[in-house]
Amino acid sequence: MRSCFGQNIAVVTADNWLLVSVRSDQVHTGRGLWNSSANESLSRDKDSIDGAPPNLFMAARRGVREELHLLPHQYELDLLAFHVVTALCQWGALFLALLRMSKKDL
Repeated sequence: MRSCFGQNIAVVTADNWLLVSVRSDQVHTGRGLWNSSANESLSRDKDSIDGAPPNLFMAARRGVREELHLLPHQYELDLLAFHVVTALCQWGALFLALLRMSKKDL
């Protein structure tokens, strides 16, 4: 049995541009396909404090920081939905990050 919990974050600039990415040829799923601005899997070591349940917002912010080098004060983060991809045994959360900067400043 396999499963994972992923976070997909759509990043939108202050002037309403959506930032998208192309998946690397080195990933297992969706090679070379257009994807969300940032995505991150939950990590027991990084996202759980003292064995507590993981903080989804903290994990999403970690993904935005690692993949886009954006800091929490640069955007507002909202949880939009939870999802299940039965074909891939994946669970996840969808977030929206509204930047406090334009595409030019990004």
